Amino acid sequence: TVEKLSPACIPKACKNATELQGMRSCHVRDGAAICEFLAWIYACMHYRRDPAGGGHDKPEDMPDVMNEISIMAKLDALRAQQELFVQLSFPNISAVDANAAIIHYHASEPERSALVGPESMLLFDTGAQYLDGTTDVTRTVHFGTPTEHQRDAYTRVLQGHIALDSIVFPPATTGFMLDILARRPLWQVGLD
Repeated sequence: TVEKLSPACIPKACKNATELQGMRSCHVRDGAAICEFLAWIYACMHYRRDPAGGGHDKPEDMPDVMNEISIMAKLDALRAQQELFVQLSFPNISAVDANAAIIHYHASEPERSALVGPESMLLFDTGAQYLDGTTDVTRTVHFGTPTEHQRDAYTRVLQGHIALDSIVFPPATTGFMLDILARRPLWQVGLD
């Protein structure tokens, strides 16, 4: 078997001015949908924390049951309102608390989907296809006060990202070879 890089790979990776502008534009629109989603979900969490009022009205479209599946329906709807939206670029990954540690976790049954509450930590990995580009966004948010363990793990993941961002490596270095840089801060305390 002969393994060789396709001659089409490099030209496909080099974007022209129209493609670059499209990519920027679709990320602005997609980012607006994500900001609306985050504002909505934080409002839902404030309301759930104090449904008697506390200065927070019940958010529009707040589902009775907020779980990993139901909350992403709101983001899907907000994206669908964006100009040039076509479809999701891949199925949403929405993971609450311990489920976020499972690589490419996918909640498929609403009745078994973890609930999202005022003290939850949520990871979502989601993307959309627009006529002018494609997005892929991963975010981790906490709706309450993170535990010391959550803060430490989050900080160590950030340290790993910074290590990857600051390394200068030779051509032909693979992601597998660089993986140790991302994992080192976690490994130092027995995490992975």
